[in-house]
Amino acid sequence: MAESWLPFDAAEYERRQALLRARMEERDLDAVLLSGPENQYYLTGYETTGFHSFPQTLIVPRSSPPLLVTRRIEEGNAGAAYMLASRGYRDDEDPAEVLALALRELGLAERTLGVEKGVPWLTVRLFEGLGRALPRARVVDVSGLVELMRAVKSPAEIAYMRQAAVAVAAGMRAGLAAIREGVNEREIAAAVFPARILAGSHFVRNPTYITAGPRSALAHATWLGKTVVRGDIVFLEMGANVRHYDAALIRTGVVGPPGAELRRAADASLAGLTAALATVRAGIPAAEVYRATREAIAKEGCEQFFLHRAGYGIGVEFLTWIERGGVSLDAGSQTILQTNMTLHLVPYLLLPGLGSVGFSETVCVTDTGCEVLTKCPRALTEG
Repeated sequence: MAESWLPFDAAEYERRQALLRARMEERDLDAVLLSGPENQYYLTGYETTGFHSFPQTLIVPRSSPPLLVTRRIEEGNAGAAYMLASRGYRDDEDPAEVLALALRELGLAERTLGVEKGVPWLTVRLFEGLGRALPRARVVDVSGLVELMRAVKSPAEIAYMRQAAVAVAAGMRAGLAAIREGVNEREIAAAVFPARILAGSHFVRNPTYITAGPRSALAHATWLGKTVVRGDIVFLEMGANVRHYDAALIRTGVVGPPGAELRRAADASLAGLTAALATVRAGIPAAEVYRATREAIAKEGCEQFFLHRAGYGIGVEFLTWIERGGVSLDAGSQTILQTNMTLHLVPYLLLPGLGSVGFSETVCVTDTGCEVLTKCPRALTEG
């Protein structure tokens, strides 16, 4: 194509593909079959919003260029990616049969193939169909292989995340400013979206969580249209993305002065976030960040409301900003943090009958600590 819409230059894609092939060599893999749209995008720049409605597989052989097997209508998007050949199938064809034929033509029908069993886009039908078509292939699970590569960002990736951080902060400030007695949850959401877009955000597929009152204590709930009354918590969690690179934020508001329980929970979340920020640096185990976060929350008397990990890797977004299969800041994590990993630190609390209370930041790991990318007042907002 005469015009390129790729987010990165050729050297970036060549570096990523070379690193993947080196890891394939270490594991004696002849090819990997990647079903996750985030990994396909990371390696080639291939993007489509239609990834959820049909199987598509990126074949990366160890010693030849990648090939995308996808629905025929998507081949134009493959042509817009970096040096990506494609094989399209008709809507009345079996994607597993077309994928198997492509693998036979590449000489991979009886070789060792890595598949991503941990992503939702590798359907049972496709996996079983491939097994029937290629019974002599050795299939192994490579879930997380590319995700752990993606965890450490290049300067160009971090630049996009900085832009996304500006946009998500603009959306959050607009949402917090809209909180007042008598406002509807929809009105708060309606304030967020234009502010975020006008500040530079591209299309955001993952949900924007905005909910008020006791219902906000339901994890991952979002607006239904409640009218906010005095004493209500208003919980906001949102992301923004630039070229599919996301930054995310959590903030909490309240209509009128906060009660003692809400104030204590807000102080506990802020203490947990402060502890996490002070602990994160290259060379620290991810589990240590979780421990420091939990201990800080426990000192405030709110440990029983902290029900999950302290954070996770953030980056490429197609369905969610979480880098599934990558870094997780939990008690059992074996990951050692590295410079230029990007994390969403999320010490939020769920208080039954009251609501969700939390504050978060998107950060970039450095040699000596972390850089907070998201810039938004870190305090309980009284509307």
